[in-house]
Amino acid sequence: MAGRCSICISEKRAAIETAMKKGMSLRSIATKFNYCRTSVTKHFHEHMQTELVPQAEIKDYNLFSKVDALLENLQTITETGSVYMSIQAMKEMRQNIALLADLSIKLEKIRSTDVEHSREWIALRTKILKVLDEYPKARAALTKVLGAENVIRV
Repeated sequence: MAGRCSICISEKRAAIETAMKKGMSLRSIATKFNYCRTSVTKHFHEHMQTELVPQAEIKDYNLFSKVDALLENLQTITETGSVYMSIQAMKEMRQNIALLADLSIKLEKIRSTDVEHSREWIALRTKILKVLDEYPKARAALTKVLGAENVIRV
């Protein structure tokens, strides 16, 4: 099925993620586990960053308060400094706001958890579908609704 992460459904997922958490390069992981680098990179950016960034940091981050603080600093500089210094401060401010905006977008992406690819959901889905092996029609209906056609029967 198109759009599925090949690593999320792989038996090697745990080992791959362990290597990522230990800081092994994505290229080395791709080579070691016989995956293309694009798949490993995609999995890392779309499914692993939530585990690598502490949730407390994500919750406490507020872009607007950071921008307000920068604007206050800029105002102080423009009131007390030279024109040249004010212009330099404005340039720095623009770059800082761009960085904060980029960070905010990345953090928002991390906040929206991808439940479909979480280990817990995959394990639960597999157990439910295994129980339904005795009821092929119910299993087929649930498989269709969940989009779990590629779940391997154990």
